[in-house]
Amino acid sequence: MNNKYSIIMPVYNVETYIEKAIESVLSQTYTNFELIIVDDGSTDCSCQICERYEKKENRITLIHKKNGGLSSARNCGLKFANGQYVLFIDSDDYWYNENVLDNIDSCILKNESDLVVFSYGKLYLNSNELVFCNLKKWDCALNCNSNELTKFMIQENIYKACAWNKCVRREIIDIYKMAFPEGYLNEDIVWCGELLKYCKKISYINNICYIYRQGRRGSITSSKSCKNISDRVDLIYKGLKSFADIKDKRNFILNYYAYEYCVSLGLAYFIKNEKTKKQLWKLKGLLKNDLNKKVHIVHILSNIFSFNIVRLLLCIFMKIKTRK
Repeated sequence: MNNKYSIIMPVYNVETYIEKAIESVLSQTYTNFELIIVDDGSTDCSCQICERYEKKENRITLIHKKNGGLSSARNCGLKFANGQYVLFIDSDDYWYNENVLDNIDSCILKNESDLVVFSYGKLYLNSNELVFCNLKKWDCALNCNSNELTKFMIQENIYKACAWNKCVRREIIDIYKMAFPEGYLNEDIVWCGELLKYCKKISYINNICYIYRQGRRGSITSSKSCKNISDRVDLIYKGLKSFADIKDKRNFILNYYAYEYCVSLGLAYFIKNEKTKKQLWKLKGLLKNDLNKKVHIVHILSNIFSFNIVRLLLCIFMKIKTRK
């Protein structure tokens, strides 16, 4: 029997968290899946832990490779994926309960979805506080109208650059030769933009499925390095360029990138790289695409205050938001 779901888990030096991640997948009540673990050259005990699980669980495929980063590991996993649908889980995170795949499968059977987006929670490691995100009041009938649903998800800040809260039909990945850009941080920005472009039937599950650990030392998202920020800006440019001739869904894609632009503005206040500053300035026209409620606020602020003041205000807001 072919696996319906391929779950790809890149691993790099997460010996403290990896067992929780693996167990959260193996404990699913829905069992027609394969778990593809890609060890990206770990130097701690992560590899040995994965090998132990592979020996006792035939649904696990363990791949060893030279360290190449998250995009490289995900792309490697995609080459081995056999399922009809693909999901990603970061090895320092975990699925919320044993019903995640059941909920996703029910949604796909009902809506014939190309893409399923699901809600998640953030676990702040400094305070051990778990905050549920994206639980919005909505009309389930929206799952029958992808355009209205996409509009709702962008407006309510549900559709964001996260590969791990999405389940995508593998045929779409294969047809359009989708891959994560290697050598970049924040690689999900372009990937999720392309999903908006290519997926016709989009569904949303208003249940918590994924727990994202916030504030782990050494994680990509905890970094505010110049490369982190310059990569964000470069990927926004690449994403915008990739759909320059696309008319269908153009408005949605512009609004998606407008939010990612606002995040970049907040992160970039203290950087000294003049090239990145100029790129941010040139992208400010994205703020006109303010379907997203947060982007709308930033757009209003940009009409009142200078560009640098807006960046400062966003920086302060993001610091307050993440200080747990």
